[in-house]
Formats: sequence, C-alpha cells, structure tokens
Amino acid sequence: MKCSVCGFAVPLPKAGDNRACMACGKPMLPDSDDYLLHGAGALVKEVRLGQIEMGRLTERVIKDKNFAVVEGSTGTGKSFGYGVPAIQSKKRIVISTAKKQLQHQLAYKDLPFLGERLEQAITVALLKGKANYACAVKGFSLPPNDAAMFSAWLDKSPTGDLTDWPGRKPAYWQDVTAEDCVGGKRCRFSKQCGYWRAKDQIKTAQIVVANHHVVAWDLRFGPKKLLGNYDVLIVDEAHQAVGAFRGAYTKTLTPFSMKRVIKMGDRAGFNIGTYKQLEDAWALMFKEVANKDGEIAANPFGAAGEEAGVILFDLLIAVKSELTAKGASMYDNEDDPDYKPSSARDAAWQKMDASERDYVANLEMLAKAVERPKEALTAIAKPDLNTVLYINTTDKGHKIVNAAPINIGSLVGPKLQQIDTVILTSATIAVNGNFSDIKSQLGLTMPVKEFDDDGNDTGNLLKKRKIEELVLETPFDYASQAVLYTPQQMPHAVSGSGNFTSPERTKYIEAIALECKKLIKASDGNAFVLFTATQDMRDVHMALMAEELDNPLILQAEDAESTLREFMATPRSVILGLKSFWEGVDVVGDKLRLVIITKLPFPMVSDPVIKARSRAIVAEGVAAGQSEQTAERGVFQAVQIPVMLTDLRQGAGRLIRSKTDKGVLAILDPRIWTGNGKQLPILGQKNYQGYGGLAASAIGFSNRTADFNFVTKFLNKLRQEEAARAAKQGDPASAGA
Repeated sequence: MKCSVCGFAVPLPKAGDNRACMACGKPMLPDSDDYLLHGAGALVKEVRLGQIEMGRLTERVIKDKNFAVVEGSTGTGKSFGYGVPAIQSKKRIVISTAKKQLQHQLAYKDLPFLGERLEQAITVALLKGKANYACAVKGFSLPPNDAAMFSAWLDKSPTGDLTDWPGRKPAYWQDVTAEDCVGGKRCRFSKQCGYWRAKDQIKTAQIVVANHHVVAWDLRFGPKKLLGNYDVLIVDEAHQAVGAFRGAYTKTLTPFSMKRVIKMGDRAGFNIGTYKQLEDAWALMFKEVANKDGEIAANPFGAAGEEAGVILFDLLIAVKSELTAKGASMYDNEDDPDYKPSSARDAAWQKMDASERDYVANLEMLAKAVERPKEALTAIAKPDLNTVLYINTTDKGHKIVNAAPINIGSLVGPKLQQIDTVILTSATIAVNGNFSDIKSQLGLTMPVKEFDDDGNDTGNLLKKRKIEELVLETPFDYASQAVLYTPQQMPHAVSGSGNFTSPERTKYIEAIALECKKLIKASDGNAFVLFTATQDMRDVHMALMAEELDNPLILQAEDAESTLREFMATPRSVILGLKSFWEGVDVVGDKLRLVIITKLPFPMVSDPVIKARSRAIVAEGVAAGQSEQTAERGVFQAVQIPVMLTDLRQGAGRLIRSKTDKGVLAILDPRIWTGNGKQLPILGQKNYQGYGGLAASAIGFSNRTADFNFVTKFLNKLRQEEAARAAKQGDPASAGA
C-alpha cells in the first residue's frame, strides 16, 4: 500500500486494520504491488516479474502525467500490468488495440474481472469503427428476401455488430453498415442501433476499449471529441498504431465511390439531374489512370477530375439547401465533430412524421457520402509536401487512388501531447531494445506549439514530456522450449520480375518446397508456413501438393478466421499463410510445433509510402551535410530494418505462446547468415553477419542450428512427448500419431 500524501509504502498484510500511514498518519491506499506481487484479491495465479514492473511503471506515469513505451512478450500479462493501476487511478482511460479479439477479451473478460477482484465498481464500454455496425435505415433498401433476413438478425442481435452474424458476412454488408450514420435524435432507429448504443455507453464509462482506427479519428478531430474527455491513453499492440493512424489521414477514391453516392441519392429520393454526368466523369477519371500503378504525380484525373469535383460541389450545395429547407443541417449528426445542439432544429424535428425523418436522415447520409470523395479529389489534385499519391490495383484489376501522409509524427504528435498520460506497449515495439523508431514515427519527441483556449498560437512551446522506457524479460525458457533452424544451402529469393516461370524462379520454389517438405514430415504437420508474397505462397503450395504429403495443406483463404478454424479442426495439418498469420494468431500447445518463415519480411522497396519516407530521410541527411550515399545507407537503417525486425518477431512469436509450448522456428532465407542479398553463406559458417545477426538476436532463441538432423531429433522428441500425453489422457488417435 502507498500513503496518499507522503508516498510511504508497505505490503498490504502489514498495513494494519486502520490502514493509516506509519510515517504521517494519512490514509494508505492499495497499489499494484499489493495485487500483482503480494496476492491481494487472489488476482494472479503466479507472480510475474514483468507484470509487476509494468504495474509500477503504469502507476507512476499516470500519477506524474508522463509518457511510457513498454515492450513485453506474450506471457508477460500486460493487460493486468496496465489494467490494475489504470482502474486504481480512477482516471478516465481509453485503451486502444489492433485486433477485435483483444478488444473483446479486455472489455468482456479481463477488465470486469479486475474490477471485481479490486472491489472497484468500474464501467467498461466497447467501441469499434462504424463499419462494424449495422444500419436499420439502409436495410430497407435491400431486396425483400435479404431485407427480411437482415431485419430478423438485427432484431435479435444485442449489439448490431458484424461479429454476431452467423457464418460468413453477407455480400451486401458494405451497403448496410453505419458508415454514414446520422444517429442520435435524427434517426428513429437510434435506440436499436448498435453503434449509437455503444456511443451512449462510452459517455459514462470509466474505461473505453476502442481500436486504433477509432482512436486515430479521435486524434484527428481532437483529441477527445469523438471519445469524450479522457486522462490516459493506453495503446496496446502499438506496433500497428503507425499504420492505423496513417489510415485516418489517408484519402481514397475507387471506381465504385460514385456508385455509393448515386445509390444513396436514389435511397433518399433526391436527384438534381447530375448523377449521369457524375457517373460519366468518374468513368473518364479512372480511364485516365487505367495504365498507372504505384506512385503518381498530382492531378492524375485531369479535366475529368475537375468536372467531377464541380458536380460534387453542386450536389453538396443542393443537399445542404434541402436540409435547411427541412429545418435540418448537415451537422445535425451528433457524431460529427462540428455538431452543435439547436433548439430550433429540435423543434422542427419533432414536427416531422416518420417518413420525413427517414428522408432527412437519408439526406444527411448522402451529404456525408458526397463530402468524402469531394475532399479526396481536392487532396489528390493539390497534395501538400507531406502527402504521397499512389495507385494500387486489386486482384480484380480495379484501381484505387490514395493520398497518404508520408510522416504522421507532425500530425499525431501534437495531439498525443494534449493527453495527460500516453502508454505504448507491444510484444514487438522496440528495435533490439531501442524505442527511437516508434517515438519518432508518432512524434512523441518533437517540439509542440502551445495554443490558448481560443486556438491561437501563443508563440511558446510546450514542455517536452518525460518518456519512460521499459523492456520486460520474457517469461519463457527459450533455451529448452525452442530451436532456431537456419539452413545454409538455401538460394536467394527470385521473383522473376513478373516472369514467374523463369529457370531461376523454378529452382527457388523447388528449393523452398523441398525444405518445407522435409520439415513438415519431421514435425508431422502442426505447422505454419509463412510467406511475404501471394505468388510465392501459391507456387510453393502447388509444389508441395505434387509431393503428395500425408499432411493436409491448407492454403489461406480470404477469410483468415475460417482458415484457422479449419486448421484447428484438421489433425496434422499445415497452414500456408500471408500477413494474417504472422501476428494476432494464438495457437497454444501441440497443435503448432513448427513455424517456417520463407523470407525475411523486408517491406517492398516499391511501396509508395516507404519510397516517400526514404526520400524525405535522404533529403534531411543531405541538408545536414551528409553525402547522398551516406544518407541512403541511413534509409536502410531507419526504414527497412525496423519494419523487417518487427514483422519477423511477430511471425516468430506464433511459435511459443505458453510456458509448456515447444517447437522449431525455421528461416529459409540465406540473408539471415550473410546480412545481404548477394552473397550466399559458407557451409559451416558459425556466425550470422550484419542485419542477419540483428534478426537472430531479435528473435531471442539461444538454441540455433543449421543441422537438419538436430532438428529432426528435437521434433521427434516433441512428437513422442505428445503421444505419451495423449495415451495418458486416453486419446488413441493421437497416441498413435
């Protein structure tokens, strides 16, 4: 316990019945040590040093209004480490995560459990992005059979959340989400709307569990506008925060953007006779970029884009005029950052019947649908210096045009500085123990201007926050639990530059498939084979199928969750997977004893954001007096290496998820030995070179080998141990495996 005045501390059992401070006599309050170290409330089954350290740090930075970055591997117990002091602080907390699974675990399991054991009457609310919730108003526009099924499901769903939908989501889901929700008083279905119920709940909740995208939008508009006022922001799975935050500032246009506008105009019954012109201009716009890919110059749509912009502007003015005539406004949406209550509009609203309210609600949704592409057109026509324009092509050949910020630190850093305490945590947030990359990318170390209450620049800079750093020891015994296997005979990857049937490409795929076959047979399945490229995955899959392995091979489908379910239900199976299986997948026990990483996960050098960031770093280096060659070497260290190490550690982290897990991690990329993409390792080489050494160190496995016989013996032993456990439990099928 700690004294609420002088800070004197003593374990809970020694605090005495009156719990008065032995130093000054003031009241003493329980601290995180009481629960995580001394066992108060029977909160933890075992004492974990990392969890205790995280609890102490969280308690301290909340009290002192400082920032912190914390790395803690799986098994550390981070959610309890930050959850206990967060609840005890009685501050208003926002916890941000990347995965819905962790959101649900925190909101429905971990935090309520902590509140009960800490004897604190806490309230927890869960909020996802609008696209996760269903909109009853939009459901009316579905074909009769679909509308009936959708309505029946919505009536029974407690949240109106896609997660509740039985089986695969319907094809029309994108047409019925709350993406353009008007909500609140403006929609007669708001009381049944899952999104607005969630919005109501967060108004009074002490702890809000959101995802990175929701928090990113809150930062963009505020902070504290979408989520209400809060004191502490805890960003879990923070290694994904940069990408999510960039997404909130990225503007996107697709060939189908106008179909949505026209569909919403039809739904509202509002037509000023320009939809055909808009559709034609939009078609011409995407004809202009039909042969383009990757980074592009400003104003790629030319005259067609300018015409579409004018039509959208006229349409938006017409919608606003119609709303005004109805006594409403585009900003009647209570979810809009610019929303202001109006008694006059409320009075007009009360006089409307149901059909009039639906009409106004649909008009407001139409206005939002128009404003989004209109803003994107402007950004794409005249990007600022911190924006990169690029086109990516879908599997079906459709072009998507993006305007993305190059560096987000200058955008989110000043917003984060307005929050009392920010804690970033992840299993892979540091680059070999160094937090410089995440701090720089999120702008935590940049100077921030001070503004007065009216938003005017005072000319002063805010005092820089103290940022505490902590890397927690892994709770696992990697020396006995895991082996890192790095064969020395593997070739360098060959993409073929679009020619996937070249002899060199064929030899590469054959080599990868042969090594995978040997490892899968030694492990008897229960394996992940992880790829960085879709074509590699498909080609290796075909090569393995030709080998007629006894183990079922499961190629990742579009729905990663169904792929994982199939894997879990299929004995001795193997998943061949992409990004979805490098992280966020938790398979504990004998079901996963082998993870194969086919290639070190460097980001694509052709990625437009990576290229733009690289140019910016080179320019900064040259401006500081470096030679261009020296500055370019700095790019590799500042951009490529951190991304590769983070993704590699995430992939490797699939293997050991508990203190009883055991297995082999195989990396089939010769760069792990050489640290470059030109040389091949020398047979018998003892040490990893260059960034290969960084990669091996980052994984943290001390048991390393290039000897396949050693790996075979290790895997055979694991299979024997599994069979013995199965026989003891009376499972003859597994016992004979």
